[in-house]
Order: sequence, then C-alpha cells, then structure tokens
Amino acid sequence: MEVFRKYKKVWIIFIIIAMLVALGATVLVRFIIGKSGSIDTFSERAAIEYNTGSKWNESYSYLNGTKSNKVKLKKDQILNIEYSSAVKEGSLKILLQDADGNTIANLLDDSSGLFKYKAEKDGRYIIKVVGDKTEGEFNLKWEIK
Repeated sequence: MEVFRKYKKVWIIFIIIAMLVALGATVLVRFIIGKSGSIDTFSERAAIEYNTGSKWNESYSYLNGTKSNKVKLKKDQILNIEYSSAVKEGSLKILLQDADGNTIANLLDDSSGLFKYKAEKDGRYIIKVVGDKTEGEFNLKWEIK
C-alpha cells in the first residue's frame, strides 16, 4: 500500500493513459467498421467453403446469418455475377449492395443465372449472402469488365 501512496501521481497518469488508449482503440474500430459497411455475423455447421478473389462456393448443413465479399468497382465498370444455389431447408438470399449498404439486387429471384450491373459510382460493392436457418449450397463467380 505504501508504494501506491508514494507513487500516487504516477498511478493516476498511468490510469488516464490506459483509458485514453482504450478510447482511441474503440474510435478506431468504429471507424474501420463504418468504412467497411458491416461485420459478418453467422453460425454454420458442416460447411465447406472455397473463396478466392472472384469465386465463392459453399456447401453447408446449417447457415444462419450473413457473410460477405467486397468488390471494388470504378464508375461505368460492369460486374457480371454467375450464380446458382440449392436450398434444402430454410431460406437464402444473395444480395448486391453498394458501399452504403443499400440493396441493388437480390440475385436469387431464380436459383441460377447471370446478373449484370453497371457501377453508377466508384466504390466498394458488397456481395452478401444471408441465410435464415438454411441447409444447402451456393456458387458465385464474378468478373469485372
């Protein structure tokens, strides 16, 4: 106890610095999350996933939540997305969103097809998979022209 009393000012300064570091880390994390749009939150079981820069395939016995990939586009570039899915149970959505999180399209109006989108502005676009207690698989392949 004598040490704490003797170095009281040092301990107070240490605590203030620790609190400022924690506050700075919190602000930084919120800034990063805000820039990226969102954080994926999901639960899955027995999943096999193949995910590269332009291809994303996954087979799962249970998926609940959201997973996403970001694609950087410049104005007037065209994003072609080939998609297919097989849902045995639950529901699945595959969305294309802009950087602000606004949905541009739900790709799974059909179980497979080709979706084309011409970018209206520069930015990061998000391909988001939303599973609601679903079992099945999806396959995505995209290219930028």
